[in-house]
Amino acid sequence: MGLRNGKYQFNDAEVYNKIKRQEKIEFSLTWPVIILAFIIFFPLGIYLTYRKMNEDKEAALKIYKVIKLFGWFFLAGFAINLKGYIEVGGDEYIEALWPCLLFTVVFFIWGSNSKARSNRYKKYIKLVLIERKLKVEDIANSLGLSKQIVRADLIKMSAKNYFPAGYFDISSDSMAFPYRDAWKEYPEPTIKVELKVVTCKGCGASNTVLEGAVAECEYCGSKLS
Repeated sequence: MGLRNGKYQFNDAEVYNKIKRQEKIEFSLTWPVIILAFIIFFPLGIYLTYRKMNEDKEAALKIYKVIKLFGWFFLAGFAINLKGYIEVGGDEYIEALWPCLLFTVVFFIWGSNSKARSNRYKKYIKLVLIERKLKVEDIANSLGLSKQIVRADLIKMSAKNYFPAGYFDISSDSMAFPYRDAWKEYPEPTIKVELKVVTCKGCGASNTVLEGAVAECEYCGSKLS
């Protein structure tokens, strides 16, 4: 089942603010290092990208764009080599065609899966942290997804700390936030406000004032007692 497009449209900045990382990301997982790794040793670039997806929560929600960009890069390489083989011929073009085609397929599938997961994760964050929907059944019904998919995603997100101070409670099949729930047990005390009607000695008008408060007549400005 797919997500119901358009039902939950919101600014991504709202979501990113909710999961803003407090820990410092390793230097090896910064974008300049990853790009350099792709240039120098391609497999290392893939490995660092995979690590960044797992350790940088904010980047994990955006990284599908970079992955698909590599897919387009290899697709262009495939087209160039195919054109060269058709026009010139030669084994060197054939040798380059298959790796380009393979990486094109891999990166496009990887990017598509990452985008779908990112869209789900952003909706979960909005529903759980902003709209306070915690039960798997409620979230699944809101997004048109199966409970199995929602449950598996929430467990993974909890393990990666997408929900600060929260965890997935298997027994209740829902997200739990102990500290937030504890506050509900101790609500703020209500302040009792009493009003009284006082007749102004200066002009004789009736004024409604707070019990025990010092006030002035709203008509003539005389002090009320």
